[in-house]
Amino acid sequence: MNALAAWTIMALLCLQEEKQSVRIQVPDSDALEVSLPKTWDAKIVQPRPQIPPTLRAVAADRAPLSLQMTFIPLKPGKLSTSEEIKEAVRKGNAQFIEGSIEKKMEMLQLESKSGEGYYCSFTDSSLVDVKPIPEGKFLKVLSGIFVINRTAIPFTILSNPSAADQVKAALEAVAKTVKPEGK
Repeated sequence: MNALAAWTIMALLCLQEEKQSVRIQVPDSDALEVSLPKTWDAKIVQPRPQIPPTLRAVAADRAPLSLQMTFIPLKPGKLSTSEEIKEAVRKGNAQFIEGSIEKKMEMLQLESKSGEGYYCSFTDSSLVDVKPIPEGKFLKVLSGIFVINRTAIPFTILSNPSAADQVKAALEAVAKTVKPEGK
C-alpha cells in the first residue's frame, strides 16, 4: 500500500464519528437501539412504567440542537400503511404551519432500512430576523413519526442554523433505530 492510500484510509477513519448506543425497552413491544454521536448528552425519561419512554439528546459541542424521541407501542393494525403514517404526521404538524415562514406543510420521507417514517420542517417566523437567537429558542423544527416493528416513534428536532451537521446526525439516529440482533 502506498503512502497516499494509507493517509486516505487514516483520514476516513478519523472522519467517522464515534457513536454511543442507547437501548430503550418499549413497554408491551420491542427493545430498540438508537445510535447517537458519542459526544451528545442523552437520557431516557420514563416517570412511570406504563408511560412510554422518551429519549432526549442534545449536542454537547454547544451546537443548538435538541432531539426528542418517544417510543409508543402500537396496537395491531395501527399506523400499518404509509398513508396512515403520513396522516398522523400531518395532524401532528398542523400546529406549526401558522407560525412558520413556509405557511404550508411539505412531507419528507425518512430514508431507512429498518422502518418507515415521514417528517416536516418549519422555520419559526418570529425568530427569522433575530440575531443572535436567544438561548433556549430554536429557529427550525423538524417533526415526524418513524415506525419500526410494533413501535411508533414521534420525534422532534429543534435547531438553529449553526447546527446543520447535528441535524443530519439526529435524522440519521432516528432513521437507523433498530431492533437489536437476537432480541
